Amino acid sequence: MGINTLKILAIDDQRDNLITLRAVLTDALQGCTLFTALDGLSGIALARSEDPDAILLDIIMPGMDGFEVCRRLKAEERLRDIPVIFLTALGTDRETHVKALEAGGDAFLAKPANELELVAQLRAMAKLKAAHRMQRFERDELTALVAERTHELELELAERKRVEQALRDSEANYRSLFEHAPIGLLIADQQSFYLDANEGMCRLLGYSREELVGLHASNIVAPQIEPAREAIRTSTGYFREWQFVRKDGSTFTAEVAVMKMPNGNLMATVQDITERKRMEAQLAQSDRLSTMGMLAAGVAHEINNPLSYVLFNLESLTDDLPRLGSALRSSLDIMGKRMGQKEWAAALGPELELLTPAMLDDILARFKDALGGIYRIKDVTRGLGTFSRVDETRLLPVNLMDVIELAINMAFNEIKYRARLVKDYGQLSSVLASEGRLSQVFLNLLVNAAHAIDEGALDKHQILVRTWQQGEEVFAEVRDTGRGIAPQNLPRIFEPFYTTKEIGVGTGLGLSISKNIIEGYGGRIEVRSELGKGTSVIVRLPIRRLERAATVEPPIPVEAEPKVRGRILIIDDEDGIRHAMVRMLKGHTVVDVASGEEALKLLESDQRFDLILCDVMMPTLSGVELHEWLAQTLPDLAKQVVFITGGAFTPRAQEYLASVDNPQLEKPFDMNLFRKIVNDHIKNAGH
Repeated sequence: MGINTLKILAIDDQRDNLITLRAVLTDALQGCTLFTALDGLSGIALARSEDPDAILLDIIMPGMDGFEVCRRLKAEERLRDIPVIFLTALGTDRETHVKALEAGGDAFLAKPANELELVAQLRAMAKLKAAHRMQRFERDELTALVAERTHELELELAERKRVEQALRDSEANYRSLFEHAPIGLLIADQQSFYLDANEGMCRLLGYSREELVGLHASNIVAPQIEPAREAIRTSTGYFREWQFVRKDGSTFTAEVAVMKMPNGNLMATVQDITERKRMEAQLAQSDRLSTMGMLAAGVAHEINNPLSYVLFNLESLTDDLPRLGSALRSSLDIMGKRMGQKEWAAALGPELELLTPAMLDDILARFKDALGGIYRIKDVTRGLGTFSRVDETRLLPVNLMDVIELAINMAFNEIKYRARLVKDYGQLSSVLASEGRLSQVFLNLLVNAAHAIDEGALDKHQILVRTWQQGEEVFAEVRDTGRGIAPQNLPRIFEPFYTTKEIGVGTGLGLSISKNIIEGYGGRIEVRSELGKGTSVIVRLPIRRLERAATVEPPIPVEAEPKVRGRILIIDDEDGIRHAMVRMLKGHTVVDVASGEEALKLLESDQRFDLILCDVMMPTLSGVELHEWLAQTLPDLAKQVVFITGGAFTPRAQEYLASVDNPQLEKPFDMNLFRKIVNDHIKNAGH
């Protein structure tokens, strides 16, 4: 701002002084603007509105003197940079100077002021104001810059604190995840020494963290670690199954995934898969058993059909042969009397020796021996049929001795070359179980007992099978005199996969599965053993309440000729079975057909049957499908059906047979039972 454009504010209570001042300034500073005020308050107001470059201030004024006006001007932020020049008639004594300076004055002139001195002061004050303003501007700029930078630093600091807190939170979260992960976590350096481990890993191995840190991987990993280290070093990801060794020396299988960390260390996740491996093996074992069961059922079915008519015919021949021999001898005696003994003997010649009582008895004995062999085959096929139902979940009353006998038949080939089999059966009540599953248990126990004895010492060893009942439980013991089980191994024998047998001899699942089956029926299985003396396994099962103890039923009497006669329909696709049943049903009116379709066509026009003997499994139209048709169209006749089963049921057939009340006969069945069921059924039909 040029000096001639200055704005000057003069505050003086003497109007004459102001007029004089205006005249001086107008002449000396052409172009400057002079504002005047007669009192302090008016002057302060003008200073606020006009922002003068300098203020000429009288000291002695009424109401508010110049010192107070100056103090108020300097107290305001907008006005403090305006220079104040005191004008006074008072002497320029030291005290006045001090008060002027203390009030904030910038210069001091005595009245009347010298014109040149006044102009010089005004010019100086204008420059001072400009300097003050510049200084303030620069200070404000600097303050703003400092404030801005301070704000930026505060933001940076806040962000840094946030990042640091986030890092601490992340570290805490990581640590929490690391510590509480449901799987084992290990951190190792590049030489495979462990730097850290979480609680899960410590639990898996049985070590504390302090014990684990510093250990080498070779201390806890069963296989050689060097090949794994090389694979980890050369691959981006490593995933394998490892065997780990616990602190107590036991081992477990785990899935291990190893990844490289940014700092070069290695992190490994370790998940115990022992239970999964057990389940997989058990599933595989179940699949094998299921497959074997299907094969066994198929074999039993294929054997049962021809076995049935062989058994029927042998029983019939064995039954008829004594009467046939007696009738033949009587006929020959009559012929001898009529012809004379010599002529009779000469006519028959050597053939007469074949008709002697001794020869006829020998023929009968041969038939009975053959029949005994057939009964043994029947027992084997029944065992196969039972074994095929290991996946049966229905619980039914089961005679434990029958189950044990079936298991003995299945395991006898393993037993007979190793030990004598001794049976000590007590009278037992029924248990509620699945016959197939219980057979699997005792088959396992008998095979284990046999495998505990080496072959070739038959006279020195025995396997005892004993049953008894005590209170509300039945007991079955399988005891052998084999090599026994070491005390340190005894607590582990029910663990999945644990076996003391040679590789390839067992899976280690037999006792584990058996224990699960028995406990599933509310029972217990106990093992006692002494090394070198043998092992005893005792199965305890609760009896089925309100069941009477199992008793041996008396033999069913044979009726050669039925007391009542009926009309019977036989439906079976096996010719031999149909023919054998027709022969056994002599005395009745019998119609036989070879398929379900033939039976359906016949029954559409002829329903006059007292009994229908129907095979279950037939091609095209099964016995189940035929019975469903009868139940819908001829319900009274459907009640007359007796199902004949040879095994190899489909699931649908099993469900259907369980849902109906019709009797069932399992092939091969003996002649006496067959005749009794037929005769009882016809009697009940109203004859």
